[in-house]
Amino acid sequence: MKNKALFFTLTLLLPISLGGCNPKSVTFILNEPGEVDIHTDEQKAFWEDQQMEKSLLQYGMGEESKEKPNPVKLSWKVTRAKSYTVKVSEKEDMTDAWSFDCKKKEFDLYNCKTGTQYYWTVTAHYSSVEHTSEVGTFSIKSGGPRNLYIDGVNNARDIGGYVTNGGKTIKQGMIYRTAKMNESNAANPQMTITDVGIKTATEQLKIKTDIDLRKTEKDSSGVDEIGGIKSSPLGISVNYVNCPMYYDGSAVIAHTSTAKDIANKESIKHMFEVLGDADNYPVAFHCTQGKDRTGALAYLMERLLDMKTTDIYHDYLFTNMSEIGGYCNYKAFAGYDFYLNPLPGTNLQEKAYSYLLSIGVAPTTIDSFIQIMTE
Repeated sequence: MKNKALFFTLTLLLPISLGGCNPKSVTFILNEPGEVDIHTDEQKAFWEDQQMEKSLLQYGMGEESKEKPNPVKLSWKVTRAKSYTVKVSEKEDMTDAWSFDCKKKEFDLYNCKTGTQYYWTVTAHYSSVEHTSEVGTFSIKSGGPRNLYIDGVNNARDIGGYVTNGGKTIKQGMIYRTAKMNESNAANPQMTITDVGIKTATEQLKIKTDIDLRKTEKDSSGVDEIGGIKSSPLGISVNYVNCPMYYDGSAVIAHTSTAKDIANKESIKHMFEVLGDADNYPVAFHCTQGKDRTGALAYLMERLLDMKTTDIYHDYLFTNMSEIGGYCNYKAFAGYDFYLNPLPGTNLQEKAYSYLLSIGVAPTTIDSFIQIMTE
């Protein structure tokens, strides 16, 4: 589709300074992107492939980063200014807008919600005056994951945007799954997320709660997995919750009574208590790679929200599109259905509900989570 152009002229009754640095009128041309697909061809092929056990590993083995979404390429024409401010909102009146500063007459926008219409404006900043365009619009194509670009963080995506078996929609912008934001197993852990990534997480994604699934148990050298951190790498304004979980090649969700499984159940209970409180959203949760422990917790959430099985498996295996130094196994993940099947319920959503009840999560908390996350 060819880009449409939006033309208009703005006039301010101000004098033009020497050198024409303060034009009293400018003509803006916003190059409208139309409908944008944030997924690369390989990501689309992966998502559309239904032969999960046989062929999904051909798209990625966790050795190369193929997860980054396509940007929405915003561009405009106007009398050259010192700088520009791009604002993007889901609302036509431009309230609750994202704001980005740039020097060029173009901007690559990431992290839009799928199946969503957006509105945008550009403000051109001159020496002592500024001119703002009228409101333009574009939309994001529906379908597939809302894979994210957070500088310095791998394996990041929204668990929302999907239509459930019951015809409801799982809300976007509420829960994000990621890999670590700072080094694991380090005495003095360095940040892996960059300053730009922190700004994306806090100002664009508006993350309020950081749930860390990494362990606090010290190894023989006296170092724990989280590196002794007491607050979120995203800053002190973000609530940091540690729910330490174990994974050593066995199932994270199990029915055994070993010390590790008991500890995991306590952490799962704690996490869902956090998720049952609307004041904690938006939430990010992660372990080190965002693969096994994060994958198991995402599975529980997605079963509880009645996500379709093919979407659950695709979401899990999308991790293989990230550079994590290992790959997700379809058969191992499918085993979680095996662990839920003996529990009470006529379907896996009800069985996931029964599992959470069995580890002590209150039904009001579970119901609150479902209500918060679906519409």
